[in-house]
Amino acid sequence: MSKEKMFSIASLLLVLFSTQTEAFDYVREQFARIDQSADPCDNFYRHACPPGDYGWLPSERYEQVTQDLHKQQKDRVWENLHFVKDLENVRVAEIPETLDEIIVQLFQSSCENGDDTSVILSKVEKILYPNGNCHAFKCLQPLAGDTNCTRAAADLLYRIDNMGGTEDMIDFLKVRHHGLISSIRTVNAILDAGLIGGISLINEMRRAMIENLVDKIKETPWVQRNGVEAAIETVASSIYLADNIGLELRDNIQALMAIELDYLKCLADIGEEELLCLFYAYSLNQKHKTWDNFNSFFNAANGHPVILFGFPLFHMAQNVESMAAKLGGVGQVVGHEISHTLIEDPESKFLLPVSSKEAVQCIQDQFNNTCTEFEEESCYVDNNQIDENGSDILGLQLAYQLFETYYGETAQNEYIRLNHMNITNQQLFFYANAFNFCSGKMGRSNFGDPHSVNNIRSNAVAQHPAFQQAFNCPDDSRMMRTVSKQCIIYGEGAPETRKFKNIH
Repeated sequence: MSKEKMFSIASLLLVLFSTQTEAFDYVREQFARIDQSADPCDNFYRHACPPGDYGWLPSERYEQVTQDLHKQQKDRVWENLHFVKDLENVRVAEIPETLDEIIVQLFQSSCENGDDTSVILSKVEKILYPNGNCHAFKCLQPLAGDTNCTRAAADLLYRIDNMGGTEDMIDFLKVRHHGLISSIRTVNAILDAGLIGGISLINEMRRAMIENLVDKIKETPWVQRNGVEAAIETVASSIYLADNIGLELRDNIQALMAIELDYLKCLADIGEEELLCLFYAYSLNQKHKTWDNFNSFFNAANGHPVILFGFPLFHMAQNVESMAAKLGGVGQVVGHEISHTLIEDPESKFLLPVSSKEAVQCIQDQFNNTCTEFEEESCYVDNNQIDENGSDILGLQLAYQLFETYYGETAQNEYIRLNHMNITNQQLFFYANAFNFCSGKMGRSNFGDPHSVNNIRSNAVAQHPAFQQAFNCPDDSRMMRTVSKQCIIYGEGAPETRKFKNIH
């Protein structure tokens, strides 16, 4: 590999300091939990994540962190908007079932009081026709000139005709607000916790992995055989990280403030008619540019070509001390999301012109073997899991390649000394990966879930030759008994294949 394409050590040695009390090393914390008396080669997952009264660890650990950061925003302007308070105070059981009824009742009452009904009618027209293009009898302004309020109200009901149920509309407004405020809170939490360096590190991992992957694609027999090097390289090279937190924060705050201003103006125009003004303000701002690339959960997603990460992964990239732990934990997730683009499910081929049937079979065989050996409450392997299973395997390979480049001959140097064992950098890489999946509950498959059970996903790391090397596992150990061969999807050792066929 050329120096230009080596994983940039300088770019990884970022100044990753946080001034917040939330700065902690998630991976290092978990070593207090591992079962030091258990053999890593027997059941690595339960050695790293012993059974106990706890759920999914990374989610539980970061939930309180994000909640605390959100509470710190309670005095920010976006947490104290009038329309939000009024929306939360709506009691659906106490209002008419349809928006039609609300509008007609308000119109008739205003008409009978001798008020100017044209203001109400103009608001309703803007809800119905945001572009201002009403036609013929659908235009409402002529009704303002009818002094027979009962007749005008009946005519109005006919013209607006089924604008929707109020409960559904209220639910829609709450969902819309929740999406905006969740993004704003998360982006501010990222800024408040000083995680810009974590975002940069994940982006550097992505860049280095894709460069390495492109090299592997060029060496892959089934890619060469089918003449699709350029096609697959183009797909891989197009992957990018959603990292523009400034743009997302600006646009989402602008969207919220636009709703607030239109809501307050509506109330000033027609009085304290909160429901109509809520619908009015939202309808005027439906086309406002908004984003939902950031969230507070321990997750990541591939929406090719963009990959998305939650707050906890940025926090880990920033605050986990050791690069081995960063690469084994966060790096494997980065590799996993990249791999979603390069692993095709035979049931729903999407981006790749061809792929390797043998590589897919190898992936499923590994997960079947792991499932058979380490089943807890329940476990199954199906074709709908090919994408996720393959991304676990290829993602780990991509992350470990960066680990090798970074550590070289120091891979087996000691990282930490515990009471009964010493942990090397190489072992730390695999522990960090296991800590992503830790749960004290017994593994149980959810039918239809494209993800394998957490304990199976974790123990499938035995597939990588470096695991056996790191823990000196005998060939007849439980972990190694699950391995028939290493699954090489891309690279010169990959199988020669033509096209995907369904695997039965």
